[in-house]
Amino acid sequence: MLLAKPPTYALIVNILVTLCNSPYLQVRDLSNNSLTARIPKFLIVMNGTLIILDLARNKLNGTIHTFPGLCSLRTLDLNGNSLQGKLPKYLANCGKLNNLDIGDNHIHDQFPCWLKNISTLGFLVLISNKLHGSIKCGGERVAWTHLQISDLVSNNFSGLQCHSLKLGRQ
Repeated sequence: MLLAKPPTYALIVNILVTLCNSPYLQVRDLSNNSLTARIPKFLIVMNGTLIILDLARNKLNGTIHTFPGLCSLRTLDLNGNSLQGKLPKYLANCGKLNNLDIGDNHIHDQFPCWLKNISTLGFLVLISNKLHGSIKCGGERVAWTHLQISDLVSNNFSGLQCHSLKLGRQ
């Protein structure tokens, strides 16, 4: 009986680089693959065509890199990894972003008030991180006009009041 050897890390990286260098690739879904180490930069390069990046439920660690290039993302799912550091403010440049899920990581930052400028954001999951501070965004009542689902539990937010975030259409 011939047993196949598991693919080497170098082979896997070569396959991923080849796939991810496709100039017209719109979806990169590598969720549930037990990927380890830091997020490879070639996975997050924005070329203006990528609309979904799903790296959820892997074993990724390190920080979330800045997303270089033109951001056309509509979905970014990094849930269930071991990512640390701060949320990159570059995400505010993703003007079409609708779904942002950074839940179940170790992100240590303040509430990302800068996300309020993304008018299309409808799904925001920040559950179970190390986020802290006020969600009042400078004391003003922020209107998240398209936000339908937000999960902010298991963080260290202060000033958490129902009127702090105005959700839905006003």
